[in-house]
Amino acid sequence: MTNVYSVDEEIRNIYSQKTRDNFEEVQSSYAIGNYRSAVVMLWSVVVCDTLYKLQDAIDLFNDEVAEGIVSEIKDMQKADRRNSAWEEKLLTLVRERTDLLSSGEYENLLSIKQCRHLSAHPVIDSSYDLYKPTMEFTRAHIRNALECLLTKSGFHTKKTVDYMLVEIENHKTLLNSKDKMSSFLKSRYFKKIGTQGKEAVFRSLWKVVFSVLNPRATANREANYNAIWALFEYDEVSCIEAIRKEPQFYSKISPEIENLTCLLRILTTFPNIYIELNDDAKEVIKNAIDTNIQARLLSTFLYEDIDSYYRATVEWLDSKNVEENHEPGQPSPLDKEPLRIEVVHLRILESALKRSDVLIVNKIAAKLYSLSISFSSADRRYAILEPFLTGLNTESITELLNEVEENNQIHSNCRRWVDNEIRSLFNQARAVGVENFQSWPNLGSRL
Repeated sequence: MTNVYSVDEEIRNIYSQKTRDNFEEVQSSYAIGNYRSAVVMLWSVVVCDTLYKLQDAIDLFNDEVAEGIVSEIKDMQKADRRNSAWEEKLLTLVRERTDLLSSGEYENLLSIKQCRHLSAHPVIDSSYDLYKPTMEFTRAHIRNALECLLTKSGFHTKKTVDYMLVEIENHKTLLNSKDKMSSFLKSRYFKKIGTQGKEAVFRSLWKVVFSVLNPRATANREANYNAIWALFEYDEVSCIEAIRKEPQFYSKISPEIENLTCLLRILTTFPNIYIELNDDAKEVIKNAIDTNIQARLLSTFLYEDIDSYYRATVEWLDSKNVEENHEPGQPSPLDKEPLRIEVVHLRILESALKRSDVLIVNKIAAKLYSLSISFSSADRRYAILEPFLTGLNTESITELLNEVEENNQIHSNCRRWVDNEIRSLFNQARAVGVENFQSWPNLGSRL
């Protein structure tokens, strides 16, 4: 069934409350058939709403472009208060200097002005009848006003983007989580700028988070990462479209792990980004995934499902665990940079995954522990497993106990604290319903 356009529905979407109040007169005139009055008032509403949007940009962002437009219009009014030419000039300046109106939208709004001129002045035809717009014509003008201007939240200029980045920097201590940053930016910026504005914000954030490496970018990277994540969550469609428009720009990513870790975090949450990047960028990403543990853990977007990712990651961990000609007692590559895994790496993965997939993080921590190749390796890796231990279910704790039972670098470790570690494994097994422990005699002998 085809959706029928509803003026009443669109009226509810008018952004400014003042405009919504003013529009009531247009609506009431139209409802009782006073189409001439409706069009006259509609043009006034369009002019006022444009001024409201300019004033918002000045008040919220200290926007110099908006200030310049308002100043120029005020000068025109002072020069000749009886001349209404400033009204059309207002729309012209907004069209030329901001992203608020497309060429088509600008022409649609000017057609309202022309109809308003005919309706407000005593232009009499050969039959001595005043001009009266039809219901259909009036409704078309109302629709154009709503779609082209009144329901839009606002506009942006470069000043808006610069101002936002400074605010993120200045408030990063308070806005220290994705949720806090998202709430702030949605109410203060995202709801007040159009699609082009969001694309401009996205472009700037992408550069400072994923491409630039300097002291200021580093100091603000986490805050700016939270900001770009918030924008993706708010309008993923516009962000993806921005990448499609400029694939070369968005594929210029830094190979430094500091930048790449942030990129991989967002790819884990929004995997459609990866598809839009060019082959050069994908090669940089794949190389990092093959050589760095942080990147490897955040490679979920390369796989069809979370189970495929887990199998590939376990295979990779196993392959990197022991070097060729490895001497007994020597550290594993997974315990040395750049492959050294830390709790923070798993926490980053955990935060990027859907809630239903978080068990995978616990299983990876368990697998890493079960692959320990020395006493010291087992000690260090248990410290990584411990925060995730209570997240293991019956199947995963049973699998871990089976593997640890066969690993003498764990169950034969004579250090006294190992007894408590094994006891913790058994306690978790009991907590998830495991009752028979006879299958693990090597571990049981430590209790």
